[in-house]
Amino acid sequence: MTSVKKNHELRVLNIFGLENPLIFLNCHSSSLFCTVLHRFSEKRTLEMVRKLKTHEQKLLKKTDFMSWQVDQQGRQGDMLKKFHVTKREHYALYNTLATKSRELAELIKNLPYSDPFREKCTDDVLTKFYAAGLVPTGDTLERVGRVTGASFARRRLPVVMRNIGMVESVKTASDLVEQGHVRIGTKLVTDPAFMVTRASEDMITWTNASKIKRHVMDYNNTRDDFDLMD
Repeated sequence: MTSVKKNHELRVLNIFGLENPLIFLNCHSSSLFCTVLHRFSEKRTLEMVRKLKTHEQKLLKKTDFMSWQVDQQGRQGDMLKKFHVTKREHYALYNTLATKSRELAELIKNLPYSDPFREKCTDDVLTKFYAAGLVPTGDTLERVGRVTGASFARRRLPVVMRNIGMVESVKTASDLVEQGHVRIGTKLVTDPAFMVTRASEDMITWTNASKIKRHVMDYNNTRDDFDLMD
């Protein structure tokens, strides 16, 4: 019984393919948590690609996936446009991360309800997913079970900028990020795929050299040239 429990615990901890399972539960920084998800899910994605076995090929010959593929491609195209994701592999990665997140939630739910390990995992996962902005609240593991690729896409810097009212469209925000107009705290960010945590949302602002910042300050009559000096 103990052996079965240990194996299940390892499956929970190894869901993202971590070489050291403790990395996951010890990621106190939500931004580091996102990095861990990104790094190891890429590794697992490569491992999942294999040649089909003979009986699998025979089964697939009898199945028509054309309508399913068209529907999926159309849906993915809508998501790429909505979040202005210019690289399909990015959204594919978000979907992979979402799948692993749901698997993780399911594995934790299968642990005995009174098991202290289940309680610890639940608390840690909910804390990290909430801090990363992937779930609206950290009240129940069901939230993690409903994470999708779009949940990750919504944490992209341009999407967050639109949501907090800095710009009117995600595309405009993406262009401004690439042009070097945006920083988070003191860090200049030029990658539209940058994942923003909840704690970082309030630190998103224009760079001092940005013409956008000057226009905003002129409009609000708050411009101070001394503050704009680099």
